[in-house]
Amino acid sequence: EKNRFEEHFFNCRSCFEELKAREEVVQVIKDRSDEIFARARPAGSEKASGLGPGRAWRFKPWWAAAASAAVVVLVLVLAGLRRPNVPPVFTLGDDEAIRGETLELLSPRDEIEPVPRFFEWTPLSRKARYVLSLSGRELIWSGETDENRLDLPANIQERLKPGRTYSWEVKAYSPPGTLITVSNKAEFRIRKD
Repeated sequence: EKNRFEEHFFNCRSCFEELKAREEVVQVIKDRSDEIFARARPAGSEKASGLGPGRAWRFKPWWAAAASAAVVVLVLVLAGLRRPNVPPVFTLGDDEAIRGETLELLSPRDEIEPVPRFFEWTPLSRKARYVLSLSGRELIWSGETDENRLDLPANIQERLKPGRTYSWEVKAYSPPGTLITVSNKAEFRIRKD
């Protein structure tokens, strides 16, 4: 479920734009909360309105600020729906790694012979730590590297059997450990002699 969410979120511009707009509104409210709520609660305002403490809140100016923020979010969401579904670009702060880049799995793929000795994929444009997962019916092996190629240990090569189908995927992480992107799964089958 987590993998499906990540794959969709990292490739869906409208979902990314909606979340980004929400985060911007929340950040504005956090940054300016003292100012917004200070104006909303002038001393003695409840008594001056004659409405009492239970009803005075309905006419406070911070409601206008909240309504304006909701309108901004709605406009941004609607504007995002009209864009083509191009994978979004994610900037992750100080390390400047970009999410939204894709990893293409190169080898092994399809039907192969003999058992693969290594896995290879296209590298990202930025520095990343790659984590490869190899599965059959369940996870067989996982390995990490800073390169775009990873050798398969001999003891794992021995576990791979001809005639069976295996799948693998690669996840890329920024140096601080934030997920950048996840490849699609690739399958290979070891040809029987």
